[in-house]
Formats: sequence, C-alpha cells, structure tokens
Amino acid sequence: MTEKLGISRRTFTRLCAARSLALVGAAHAWGGPPAVEAGQGVWLAATWQLGPHWFAGVMGWDAGAPDKKAVVRAQLRLPSRAHGVHVEQDGSILVAARRPGDWLLRWNPSRADDTAQWFWIDDDHRFTGHVLGSDDGNIWTTETRLEDARGLVSRRDPHTFERLQSWPTGGFDPHMMLRLPVALGALPAGTLLVANGGIPTLAETGRLKRDLDRMDASLAAFHGSTGEALGRWTLGDPRLSIRHLSFDSQSQQVGTGLQAQHDADSLRLAAPVLALFDGWSLRTATGQPGLDGYGGDLCARPGGGFLVGCPKSNQLAAFDAEGRWLEQWPMASACAVDQRDGRWWAGGENAVFHGVDASSGLSRRVSDQSGSATSVRLDNHWRLWSTA
Repeated sequence: MTEKLGISRRTFTRLCAARSLALVGAAHAWGGPPAVEAGQGVWLAATWQLGPHWFAGVMGWDAGAPDKKAVVRAQLRLPSRAHGVHVEQDGSILVAARRPGDWLLRWNPSRADDTAQWFWIDDDHRFTGHVLGSDDGNIWTTETRLEDARGLVSRRDPHTFERLQSWPTGGFDPHMMLRLPVALGALPAGTLLVANGGIPTLAETGRLKRDLDRMDASLAAFHGSTGEALGRWTLGDPRLSIRHLSFDSQSQQVGTGLQAQHDADSLRLAAPVLALFDGWSLRTATGQPGLDGYGGDLCARPGGGFLVGCPKSNQLAAFDAEGRWLEQWPMASACAVDQRDGRWWAGGENAVFHGVDASSGLSRRVSDQSGSATSVRLDNHWRLWSTA
C-alpha cells in the first residue's frame, strides 16, 4: 500500500511521526450500544478502513451517550491494512500489518504528545498478522521466512522491536499467539501457544495458497523466553486451519478459531469453526450448523465457552464450555470480539452487538443500530482499551 500511496517507508514514517495523533471526536458515527453500566463508557482499540485508507485507533461510546452511537476517539493512518491488535498496560496499542506484513506499530492514543513508533522488518522475513506483549516486557511476533515459507516466532526488544531471538514454530503459516495465564495440563503458566495455520503459501506473496493436500495445521507450545518446544497438537481433519486463540478462565480451556480449506464445498461449508484445548488434547466443537467453515476472532463467553465471529456466514456463534453449539445471531461481517468481567462486544459491518453475563447463559444483543458513516469498515480484531 505504500506504493499505492506513492511514498516510501521512510517518508511515510516521517509523516506519521509529524502527525501521530488525530483526535476526531465524534467525526464518524457508527452504530453501537449504550454503556454497559451506568457511569461507564466503553472504548476499544481497533483498526478499520475509511474510504481508501486504513487506520488504527480507539472507538467506542461515552457513558449515557445521547445518540447511542459509537464514535472514533483517536485515529492514526496506516501504510497498509492491519490485522492483530494488542493493548499494553500503559494503554499503548501494538498493531501488526496484515500478512504478509512488513511493519509493526506502537502508539498511545491517550497521550497528545505521543509519537508513533514504527518498525519495518528485514527483507528476509514477513510478519504474519499478530503481535503479543506481556506484563514482564516481552514482545513476540509470528513470521514467515521467505526463503522456504517456514514459520518462526521472534522475541523482540520491548523498546526497539529488534529481534532478540527466534525459533521455528514447527509448521507453515503461523498466526496468533497466546500466553497461558495459568498451568494447563502439563504446560506451566506462561507457556506461549502458537497457532500454525498449516497452509503452504508462495513465499513471494504470502497469501497464495498451494498444495493444500500438504496442510499440516497444529497448535504448538513453547517456553516464551528460550523457545524450548513443549508440545504440538493436531486435529483429525488436516484441512482445518488453526488461526486464532482465546483463553476461557471459567472452563480453563483454550478456544481455537478454525478456517476450513476443503476442496469440496459440502465439507467446507459444514466444517466446525471452533476447537477446544485443555492442555492434553485438541477437539472440535459439536452440534454446529453450517457457518461456511470460517471462524474469525473469538473470545471467552460469560458463563464458560466461547463466542466466535463468522464473517463469511454473517453470524456471531456461541458455544458452551463443552464445545456444544448454543445459538447464533445474524450480524453482517461479524468478526471482532472481546470480553471482560462478564461483558462482551462484537463488531461487524457498521454495527456493534453487546451482551452481559446472565445465569441462564448468553444474553441477547441489546443494540443493532446502523450509523450513517457506512464507509467505516471495522477490521478483523479489536481489544478492550478502557471502560472509564
């Protein structure tokens, strides 16, 4: 996209450093719910498209907002489409370019004088969509080595993003990572889980699939500091690509979002979009109707289980802690989801769904309002930034 903009990486970085923060207030209305509780607003770190350009920033709504529409609070223009988002303890946002990506971003939208920090990867590697930080200062990225398209995890300097160490993920197409907050099975707390999508790609494009009969998706576990391999798990169906990860503290399980790559439409459209990992084994969810075999972002479901955004089937799907399908709601391009303290938020095309914990299970959406700024198109992931 830098080529389409007609500027070099260096020029783009200078421009962004000079204009790192764009506070736009309520410039872009977007359909959304009122605050979850009286006295609290909700703000989410996200990326989106507006017209021909891509942005990272914060969107949400103030407590008691009279028009009940989400607004963009701060935004920063990006050189190309983004994918994964991570929020650090101080409110800084880490953003990774969409695969095959060549940039990382750190930016704190709450600081008027904060200059965006950009990092461009070397020519031998490409980022594969996600960046993960930890409270103890570690930064990890998933990458592809262009020489042979093999997957890598790199541990990076938390200040400069320079590579400190890297190790193979044991497969092709590594994507999202998750650090276990507690011990799970034989895996200690702090273990780094990596979703290997398993799809062979052409190194020069990073997205052109090839030789799908050689797919080898896996969930791999590593020591986050040394890279020591601690385990590897696969599913019985080799055409299920493992993409995204989320931890459910209530059921003490990891949910993995799946994207089917079957040649036959009948198999692909009916394929599961979720698998569960308990530290010992990996198994697919059950009882699910057809969701086009494509799970996007996912998060823990209040009460146990998971919510999965399914953008191709335009549904938000709910599963219980046993991996049984419960119900689903129509939502155009449903993908980005997140939760905290019994509340959850799902974003799709010009709409936000929101729910709260209930003893009987997942609550229905409370809002499905469409804003007037239909050109604002939320991307695949968002993370809660603040409820103040």
